Amino acid sequence: MLELPPLLDISSGDKSTYRPDLLGLSRNPRGAGYVYDGSFTMTVLEKNGLKNLVRSHEVVDTGCESFHDGLGHTVFSASNYCGLGNQGAFMRWSRISDAKNRGELSIVRYCLSSP
Repeated sequence: MLELPPLLDISSGDKSTYRPDLLGLSRNPRGAGYVYDGSFTMTVLEKNGLKNLVRSHEVVDTGCESFHDGLGHTVFSASNYCGLGNQGAFMRWSRISDAKNRGELSIVRYCLSSP
């Protein structure tokens, strides 16, 4: 079993939604970093006292997408990256002062055209 890598390695690693044959945490077949599934995402969140994982190094057509049953989110801020026509997005977290110490997350999507 692989040792739990630093959060930076996980947030820049690849989620295994495209590779259902890879379970838990594995070395990435591309040769760099890790690939991980939903059970591993849950383990990382629990061990670090977190509720969500946000990563950003993957182009997403709509600027943001959730994975592993909403435990993780890919946010890509460069709209029309290399002329692909994708939307960009950013996350905005607003803290709500109440007894439950909840917050509100919103996603802002945009697309800038080339000059």
